[in-house]
Amino acid sequence: MGPVNVGKSSLFYALTGFYVKTANYPGTTVEIHKAYLRQVGEKIEIVDLPGVINPENPRDEDEKIAMREIAEGSYDGVVVVAAPHAVGNALKIAEVAGRYKPVAGFSTWPTSGPRLIRRRSFPRPLACLWSTCLPPREMARRSW
Repeated sequence: MGPVNVGKSSLFYALTGFYVKTANYPGTTVEIHKAYLRQVGEKIEIVDLPGVINPENPRDEDEKIAMREIAEGSYDGVVVVAAPHAVGNALKIAEVAGRYKPVAGFSTWPTSGPRLIRRRSFPRPLACLWSTCLPPREMARRSW
């Protein structure tokens, strides 16, 4: 999960090979997509949720779907996807999601993960691990 237009669906596709429509405008993902990552004999369910702008008070139906899924879904944890243009929103989403599930953070742009940590302090008791990857266009070109 994460803010709109940060590469959530591109990351989902890179991990699972399950294609979902992506676009350079908000509101492309409006429903829940599920697929599996198979890793060393393990089958891990990966879920692509709509972007969230207001995690404390979701207004649009797609935001409500995403936040309800985090609160009520039977997941072991949540990965909040972020990008440099949506750092504050990503951290707020991580804070709210952290009330329900363990949270890890993932930046879709190289080097932005460490900057996220330096620029912001995480609310307690939220613990976040930020990782970085390739830009979304590069992710789509790679075969994993």
